[in-house]
Amino acid sequence: MIIKRAKSKDAKEILDLQKLAYESEAEIYNDYTIPPLTQTLKDIRTDFESQVFLKASVDRRIIGSVRARTRQETCLIGRLIVHPDFQNHGIGTKLMTEIERYFSKIVTRVSETSIFIKSWATISSGTKESPVI
Repeated sequence: MIIKRAKSKDAKEILDLQKLAYESEAEIYNDYTIPPLTQTLKDIRTDFESQVFLKASVDRRIIGSVRARTRQETCLIGRLIVHPDFQNHGIGTKLMTEIERYFSKIVTRVSETSIFIKSWATISSGTKESPVI
């Protein structure tokens, strides 16, 4: 698996993965209007202009992604997604580690949501039902 910065040409593949990854959450809440499912290709391309996207790839196929941006001196981490077939293998944790490493040189703190996600991933790893964030 390779983790590196995604480019705008990856937007469609990341969007398709995002929609696949969030289907299970939509089913749980019986709400298919959540933003990760209604985001358009135009919207995600706009996000590429203001956010850093990382992608996790296996055999040139994107199997995970995370995005983040800065506000003042804080790194705000956005959607963390992993293909359902690759969940519970530590890919989300590796993506979180890499996005934090990327921003560690330019921010003084990572958002509390990130800390919560990382703690939660540690607690829920190894379980069959790890929610997608």
